[in-house]
Amino acid sequence: MTDSADDLVLYDVADRVATITMNRPDRGNVYNWDLADAVNKALERADEDEDVRVVIVTGAGKYFCVGMDIEAFGDLGNETSETIGGWTRDGGGTTALQVLRMRKPVIMAMNGSAAGIGVTMTLGADVRIAAEGAKYAMPFTRRAIAPEACSSWLLPRIVGITQALEWVMTGRTFTAEDGKEGGLFNYVVPRDAVLAKAKEIAAEIVENTSPISVAAARQMLWRALGFDSPWDGHRQESEAIIRLVKGPDGTEGALAFKEKREAQFSSTLSGDYDFEWPRWPETPDDVEAK
Repeated sequence: MTDSADDLVLYDVADRVATITMNRPDRGNVYNWDLADAVNKALERADEDEDVRVVIVTGAGKYFCVGMDIEAFGDLGNETSETIGGWTRDGGGTTALQVLRMRKPVIMAMNGSAAGIGVTMTLGADVRIAAEGAKYAMPFTRRAIAPEACSSWLLPRIVGITQALEWVMTGRTFTAEDGKEGGLFNYVVPRDAVLAKAKEIAAEIVENTSPISVAAARQMLWRALGFDSPWDGHRQESEAIIRLVKGPDGTEGALAFKEKREAQFSSTLSGDYDFEWPRWPETPDDVEAK
């Protein structure tokens, strides 16, 4: 790709919220491998930054992300330096998996229309906010390609298999309102209010919750989607409750409740997040360097 990685994303931290902005407004934030790498690195940076509690991803300009750069199709099969099952890893999947493995909430502030990877890259996020009047599509079958960015696993779990199949098999364009009705979006708000809504939700998390409790809950809920039995959920919950209650935030939470005041949580992920379960999603054995 001809773009430099410099300034492909903008990274800003304010009030303990990191805002990652895809910054190709002249191209509708069209996705290519350089942008994918820049987004992935920004997400990883936010996850490691103790000053960041919540991450917002948005797009510069009119669109959130209009999909894959058509010029990048010539690079398919060469976009990553690793294989999975002997096949070159899907570049969009690297972004989806980075979102999923985050220990901090991720809010997608979808400020405008999106297609393809512009939709599927958001599926691992915790909250998706769409813009009134915007249009969305997953047109893979209309381009003779396949769903990507882990969407074959994520989309049916979010909207149900029937709705997922209809959107993917037809490749049709749908409205933000249709997306909310189908369970894809949490909120649909006016275009100029999308980022403000994301910041409102982020502030609620920052001001009221424990960092390690949020991190544990995020991992627990996603991990549980692959459990065979409620006993598996019971096992991880039993560990989490004891570990959290014995930690600094557990003590403060109980004391604040008793004293009828707002809790002042002081935990850090680097110092206080300590669970026996592996970080989800675990990298499988068949991921190999080329």
